[in-house]
Amino acid sequence: MSKATLIVLCALGAVCAHTLADSCSTTDQTKTKTCLDAHFGKYGIDAGKALPKFNDYIATTVKHLEQHGAAGFDLYCEYGAALATCLGALKTSACMKAEGFDAMYGLGKDETRSYATSFPVEAYTCEHKQEAKSLVACTWNASQSHPEPLRPLHDNHFVKYCKEDVRSFICNQQKVALNFSQDGHCEEKLHKC
Repeated sequence: MSKATLIVLCALGAVCAHTLADSCSTTDQTKTKTCLDAHFGKYGIDAGKALPKFNDYIATTVKHLEQHGAAGFDLYCEYGAALATCLGALKTSACMKAEGFDAMYGLGKDETRSYATSFPVEAYTCEHKQEAKSLVACTWNASQSHPEPLRPLHDNHFVKYCKEDVRSFICNQQKVALNFSQDGHCEEKLHKC
């Protein structure tokens, strides 16, 4: 995964909010935390102690994946698939929303929102892995040119660096984040990418 794509994920996560439509039982919370702890462990993060701030998690993820060169993106998606398999139906449960993360890790509203929102965006990115891989270099250049890379970057910003090819991909990532953060209530109101 490119640093640029991870920065976009972080930015999307940092600006979204959740409403808790259902609850996260103690049993579900234990299972979810076990899966997440194993996932974070693949990046060398001991979540049993505490999770790092989200930006530090992104930096750790980028560093870990860059060590694997061209296979880094595939490895990143493999980790995400293993997490989804472990979670099963819990991947869309209240445990994977900001409130669930806060209950499991106690990071506070903004941090838990960023973590929780990042997972569905990461899943979208991996579902469109070939497209994401083809956009790595230009999205990296685009994110480096932005003075505040952790704020949302509009698809027009990326078009300057990536041409029209990037617009749909970035737009769809943003839609995934917004729909997740609003529990799907915005689906019909969002523009088509």
